[in-house]
Amino acid sequence: LFFRAAETDPEKLCFFMLSPAEERCTYGDVRPMITAAAQDLAASGIQPGDRIVLTGKNSPMWAVSYFSILHAGAAAVPIDWQLDSADIARLASFAQAAAVITDEDILSGFPEEIKASCRLISLNEESSMQSMYAVCRQEPGSAVLPARSCDDLAAVMFTSGTTGNEKGVMLTHGNLSPTYS
Repeated sequence: LFFRAAETDPEKLCFFMLSPAEERCTYGDVRPMITAAAQDLAASGIQPGDRIVLTGKNSPMWAVSYFSILHAGAAAVPIDWQLDSADIARLASFAQAAAVITDEDILSGFPEEIKASCRLISLNEESSMQSMYAVCRQEPGSAVLPARSCDDLAAVMFTSGTTGNEKGVMLTHGNLSPTYS
């Protein structure tokens, strides 16, 4: 659906953020960012169906990252950034994350074995590690990304765990968009 909107109305406002600085992005602005990031994920070895944890404060880059994960054929695993770092790391381990895209300060509480076992990408523009901003500034390449079907895994959403530990609910592309084709 995102790419349909980007094709039919590229000048339409896609994301708008007031704080910490005003940021406006049109569908036309965002489309090449998503494509560049998806191709980077695929080039780094991310395979269709791999799970990528996404946790960070609300920002246009969070949304770009989410759509990039789906476009690369992977499954997004959004986790509430307000959880304790140890809980985020536990859920990332449970999800068998191939990569973690996060605000850098969240990583400080991650165990070293998780940091060593998956690709780490920062949602921060200024970063000591690879930044999603830098990835999105790359020119999209010509790599062909995998075609996805409505039955392919798109996301794993963790419940709040009111009766115990959180449970991962697996959602397909068809679950997220009934018009997916």
